[in-house]
Amino acid sequence: MDSWITVIILGFILVIWQLSRSQKTAKPKWVSSIPKAKGRLPGNLDLLFQLILRESHEYCGETIREWAEKYGPTYDMNLLWGNQIITVDPSNVKHMLANDFESFGKGAKFHTMLETFLGSGIFTTDGDVWKMHRAIARPFFSAERVTDFECFERHTSRALDIMSEYGRNGETFDLQHILSRFTLNVGTDFLFGQDCSVSNEEYEAFSNAFNQASSIVARRVKIGSTWRFFEWGEDPTKEPMRIINAFVDPIMKQGMQAAAVDKPMEEKTFLEHLVDSVSDIKIVRDELLNVLLASRDTTASLLTYTIYSLVTNPHVCERARKEIFNTMGDRGEPTLIDIKKMGYLRAIINEVLRLFPPVPFNIRRCVKSSTLPSVLSKDGPFSIAPGISVTYSPLLIQRSTELWGPSACVFDPDRWLEEGSNKPYVTNPFSFLPFNGGPRMCMGQQFAYHETSYFIIRLLKTFSTVELAEDSRPASARPPTSWKMSNIGREKVEQCWPRASLTLYVSGGLWIRIKT
Repeated sequence: MDSWITVIILGFILVIWQLSRSQKTAKPKWVSSIPKAKGRLPGNLDLLFQLILRESHEYCGETIREWAEKYGPTYDMNLLWGNQIITVDPSNVKHMLANDFESFGKGAKFHTMLETFLGSGIFTTDGDVWKMHRAIARPFFSAERVTDFECFERHTSRALDIMSEYGRNGETFDLQHILSRFTLNVGTDFLFGQDCSVSNEEYEAFSNAFNQASSIVARRVKIGSTWRFFEWGEDPTKEPMRIINAFVDPIMKQGMQAAAVDKPMEEKTFLEHLVDSVSDIKIVRDELLNVLLASRDTTASLLTYTIYSLVTNPHVCERARKEIFNTMGDRGEPTLIDIKKMGYLRAIINEVLRLFPPVPFNIRRCVKSSTLPSVLSKDGPFSIAPGISVTYSPLLIQRSTELWGPSACVFDPDRWLEEGSNKPYVTNPFSFLPFNGGPRMCMGQQFAYHETSYFIIRLLKTFSTVELAEDSRPASARPPTSWKMSNIGREKVEQCWPRASLTLYVSGGLWIRIKT
């Protein structure tokens, strides 16, 4: 109890300090009639701690969903008297990402929260710096480059060999861990022209540090402007970043040496082109970390949840297997033409992206006065001023029964094969945004589709049986028994624990057993 009293007292001190700063800067802060969350303690302190503490036992995003149901699809958490808007309304997301793009950015506060991890890379910057990063990266995601299936095959074969060894020995294994290394290897090969051939010990150290840094900055974003209040003493990202930089610096050094050799643009790697284009070594390192986050974590998330969805829906898995064999016969390695023919496999991936988007929560900061249309709110539209952050959730939007109907939380790939123009993603494209939208739409979208499709095809052609090994999963990572009593969303049917740092992952890993 004493610790709680101390926290509350320190909270008030922080609030007074923040209010004094805001008065000095005299920046206007206003929102027009957006419903506010209402806690029992001043400054909604109880809601702030509820947001943090419930994470240890709740389904991903449940508190945000619960408050949206109570206060409306667009509401203000109003934590410590500071505006923090939450929206699960696609009209607002479309407005921020596309229609009024210039009025919304990542913002200085977001950059500060992530700076110790991702620096000034493509995911943390706005304006001319972001445009520079985007322009450098764009040529490397052309149709010709993202169909480098030789790269996919090299690393898929290696991953499948590891899995086969486990199968021969009758051992279970954490597939999420294997997929994280697979996507890292593909990413460094494709973007940097280098095989990430480090020892298991080095990789484990890097992976753990990367996950730790990601979780730290994700927590900062989740609790908003008060994040410094929860980090006393030395910056907690300092040690993870020491390990991460030790891993990245040799890659960067090799890239710089390769960049010194004159060659045509089409023969350059992304790293070589980056070194040619940017003289600041820190920016090169920052961008490396940003693209590593995208190439490793987001695609590993998509692959992990695709395989999870297949093994927990055997009829879907069997139908996918039949499509693969009917398309390819006995051939082992798929081509781009093969993948384009597999409409059901594409529907499966889309359905996974809908229910388990790799980036379940995202944020924008108002930089110019704007008005959120808030079509789903009875009192909308809502006006907001510069300096106010708006968090939106692809995960909650893509599971909304109001948008996707009563089966919104059911895994059903067939919804993507239905005819007609009244489907949610047709009538409102921003009801499905796993790759974001507008000018900042993910450039690696097709690369992720190809990489995921390739791996799933090879997996299902190699192994006759892929099943969950729930007995091997750490007890702490098993869904709470209370979920089985729930009638909300997917809690009752979920056989893993979805958790979010910057990206969605399976808590405790996806433990699998296989048969060839």
